[in-house]
Amino acid sequence: MSKAKSSSDPAEIFRNEWPTYKKVLDCNYMFHREIYHDLGRFLERRFASRSFSILELGCGDASQTARALANCQVSAYRGYDLSDIALKDAARNLAALHCDVRLSCAHLLSGLAESEGGYDVVFSSFALHHLTLDEKRRFFSLSHRALKDNGVLLLVDVIRAEHEDRPTYLRSYLGHLAEHWSALTEEELLSVSAHIEGNDFPETPSLYRAMAQELGFPQAQQLSQHAWHQSWCFHR
Repeated sequence: MSKAKSSSDPAEIFRNEWPTYKKVLDCNYMFHREIYHDLGRFLERRFASRSFSILELGCGDASQTARALANCQVSAYRGYDLSDIALKDAARNLAALHCDVRLSCAHLLSGLAESEGGYDVVFSSFALHHLTLDEKRRFFSLSHRALKDNGVLLLVDVIRAEHEDRPTYLRSYLGHLAEHWSALTEEELLSVSAHIEGNDFPETPSLYRAMAQELGFPQAQQLSQHAWHQSWCFHR
């Protein structure tokens, strides 16, 4: 079967790929329900009755984030994504937070570079693994600058096991996908697999911990793990 024609336009990518990703979300193949539930509980415990501000990088339509923040007191939300279409949906999904919401169409590193401090939380979900190693280092450095003292960087992503190099990870992850993501059509599986092979560059926990510590985050805490799908908190 031939592959669907690809595009570099973020709005078109979101329009074309969203139905497939929606299936992945609905079937919980990447454990969004558990991960975002744990994130919500973590934020509720950390801030208790205090309000906090959050900067989200690669927010998409923010539907999962809005659910995680439903029982929190959010004073301000700033979100960046490359898709205008996704951001329009995000504005609707975040309205229930009843706080100052600002959304911008920009790459996550550009958004971070514009944010020079004052956030209690910096958050990114399933985006960092698309960056190069140097870009990941810049992400941690800019996140440190964007946070208040005692702020936290929350990271949700696919992360390799310590013993896995990238080829081993790809074989394992794509094998898991082919076996378990049964709601996807053959064409959808081919499209997702091609995307992963061409764009996914996950790192190991030890590399992230070392990188974060070097760039100003002395404490790292794993919040949840579901195979390669993990959430981490890095304390400033």
